[in-house]
Amino acid sequence: AYDLLCPESAFDIQDARFLGLSRGSNTDLTTYIYIPLRVPHTKLRLNPENKEHSDLWFLPTDTDSLSKFLKEGGVKGGLAADHCIGGIEQYLLNKKKLLR
Repeated sequence: AYDLLCPESAFDIQDARFLGLSRGSNTDLTTYIYIPLRVPHTKLRLNPENKEHSDLWFLPTDTDSLSKFLKEGGVKGGLAADHCIGGIEQYLLNKKKLLR
Protein backbone atom coordinates (compact mmCIF):
# COMPACT_ATOMS: atom_id res chain seq x y z
CA ALA A 1 0.00 0.00 0.00
CA TYR A 2 1.67 3.15 -1.21
CA ASP A 3 0.74 6.72 -0.47
CA LEU A 4 1.66 9.09 -3.30
CA LEU A 5 3.08 12.49 -2.56
CA CYS A 6 1.79 13.64 -5.95
CA PRO A 7 -1.59 13.64 -7.70
CA GLU A 8 -0.63 11.40 -10.65
CA SER A 9 -0.94 7.62 -10.67
CA ALA A 10 2.22 5.72 -9.76
CA PHE A 11 1.62 3.05 -12.41
CA ASP A 12 -0.56 1.98 -15.31
CA ILE A 13 -2.09 -1.47 -14.90
CA GLN A 14 -1.76 -1.96 -18.67
CA ASP A 15 2.02 -2.13 -18.15
CA ALA A 16 1.73 -5.08 -15.73
CA ARG A 17 3.50 -8.32 -16.67
CA PHE A 18 3.16 -11.70 -14.96
CA LEU A 19 6.58 -13.04 -13.94
CA GLY A 20 5.74 -16.29 -12.20
CA LEU A 21 4.84 -18.03 -8.95
CA SER A 22 6.82 -19.36 -6.03
CA ARG A 23 5.98 -21.50 -3.04
CA GLY A 24 7.19 -20.15 0.29
CA SER A 25 8.59 -22.06 3.24
CA ASN A 26 5.07 -22.27 4.73
CA THR A 27 3.77 -23.70 1.41
CA ASP A 28 1.95 -20.46 0.60
CA LEU A 29 2.12 -19.14 -2.96
CA THR A 30 3.14 -15.70 -4.17
CA THR A 31 2.36 -14.31 -7.60
CA TYR A 32 4.99 -11.95 -8.99
CA ILE A 33 3.80 -9.09 -11.17
CA TYR A 34 6.14 -6.52 -12.71
CA ILE A 35 4.62 -3.04 -12.86
CA PRO A 36 7.02 -0.25 -13.79
CA LEU A 37 6.63 2.98 -11.82
CA ARG A 38 5.60 6.06 -13.77
CA VAL A 39 6.84 8.44 -11.07
CA PRO A 40 10.23 8.77 -9.37
CA HIS A 41 10.61 6.54 -6.31
CA THR A 42 11.13 9.69 -4.23
CA LYS A 43 7.42 10.44 -4.62
CA LEU A 44 6.40 7.18 -2.94
CA ARG A 45 6.07 6.44 0.74
CA LEU A 46 4.31 3.83 2.83
CA ASN A 47 0.69 4.53 3.56
CA PRO A 48 0.58 5.80 7.17
CA GLU A 49 -2.37 3.44 7.83
CA ASN A 50 -0.23 0.41 6.93
CA LYS A 51 0.83 -1.37 10.11
CA GLU A 52 2.60 -4.32 8.44
CA HIS A 53 5.64 -2.53 6.99
CA SER A 54 7.78 0.17 8.58
CA ASP A 55 10.09 1.19 5.74
CA LEU A 56 10.60 1.09 1.97
CA TRP A 57 14.04 0.16 0.65
CA PHE A 58 14.74 0.86 -3.00
CA LEU A 59 17.22 -1.53 -4.63
CA PRO A 60 19.23 -0.91 -7.78
CA THR A 61 17.85 -3.21 -10.48
CA ASP A 62 21.07 -3.98 -12.32
CA THR A 63 22.01 -7.67 -12.40
CA ASP A 64 25.18 -7.30 -10.31
CA SER A 65 23.40 -5.46 -7.46
CA LEU A 66 20.51 -7.91 -7.36
CA SER A 67 22.84 -10.92 -7.53
CA LYS A 68 24.80 -9.48 -4.60
CA PHE A 69 21.53 -8.99 -2.69
CA LEU A 70 20.62 -12.65 -3.29
CA LYS A 71 24.09 -13.89 -2.35
CA GLU A 72 24.14 -11.88 0.89
CA GLY A 73 20.51 -12.69 1.70
CA GLY A 74 19.47 -9.09 2.23
CA VAL A 75 20.64 -5.52 2.53
CA LYS A 76 21.13 -2.80 5.17
CA GLY A 77 20.87 -5.38 7.94
CA GLY A 78 17.49 -6.59 6.69
CA LEU A 79 17.18 -10.27 5.86
CA ALA A 80 15.40 -11.37 2.70
CA ALA A 81 12.67 -13.94 3.24
CA ASP A 82 11.73 -16.61 0.73
CA HIS A 83 9.09 -14.57 -1.13
CA CYS A 84 11.41 -11.58 -1.52
CA ILE A 85 14.15 -13.84 -2.85
CA GLY A 86 11.68 -15.49 -5.23
CA GLY A 87 10.54 -12.13 -6.57
CA ILE A 88 14.08 -10.99 -7.30
CA GLU A 89 14.91 -14.31 -8.95
CA GLN A 90 11.78 -14.01 -11.13
CA TYR A 91 12.74 -10.44 -12.10
CA LEU A 92 16.26 -11.52 -13.06
CA LEU A 93 14.90 -14.43 -15.13
CA ASN A 94 12.54 -12.12 -17.01
CA LYS A 95 14.55 -8.88 -17.09
CA LYS A 96 15.53 -9.00 -20.77
CA LYS A 97 11.91 -9.46 -21.87
CA LEU A 98 10.68 -6.70 -19.56
CA LEU A 99 13.13 -4.02 -20.66
CA ARG A 100 12.69 -4.32 -24.44
